[in-house]
Amino acid sequence: MLSQNSVNKKPLEVLNIFSVKGIQMQTFHLTWLTFFFCFFGWFGIAPLMKIVKEDLGLTKGQIGNIIIASVSATIFARLIIGRLCDTLGPRLTYTGLLVLGSLYRDWETDRKSTRLNSSHLKLSRMPSSA
Repeated sequence: MLSQNSVNKKPLEVLNIFSVKGIQMQTFHLTWLTFFFCFFGWFGIAPLMKIVKEDLGLTKGQIGNIIIASVSATIFARLIIGRLCDTLGPRLTYTGLLVLGSLYRDWETDRKSTRLNSSHLKLSRMPSSA
């Protein structure tokens, strides 16, 4: 039986894109799925811009400033995330970003809601059998 370290170092012999067996194929599928979500998040607003512009009452100049700010922010974010990937590794960095994003979303939801809740981690949102 092979140890986990020897399995990770063994090269992939056959590329079966529908398989999730092996660390290489799991990494492959998680990578393309992550890239898809990032790509969708980055470019997904363009088709909706007309609706966003109308709903928020934005001018053409404001939309231009939003686009410039978005692109400018990614320069700094990529520098920071690159350093974190080099220091912590991509798995921990990605996991940390997901946790940070979910906590921010939850904090923002709590801040905007009128009801008071002592828990910032809304475990009650998870499905239960009760």
